[in-house]
Amino acid sequence: AAFKRKYQESYLNYGFPAIGDSHSPSPLCIICGDQLSNEAMKPLKLLHHVETKHPALKDKMLEFFKTKYVNMKNRNRY
Repeated sequence: AAFKRKYQESYLNYGFPAIGDSHSPSPLCIICGDQLSNEAMKPLKLLHHVETKHPALKDKMLEFFKTKYVNMKNRNRY
């Protein structure tokens, strides 16, 4: 079986909550909705996505992403 990365709470700092099950979580970009692979669940890869796709948001604080995440969950899109 392939190695599966574990989701770290700190990934929300980059705007990535986890979706899927705990055995094979995937990071979901809270801004554009892109679901990245489990393999991409590394801080540098998450940061790269934000810097290339959402450069205006790369310096946002955790509270900004937490609020977005709560709003997304409340809409029940995932």
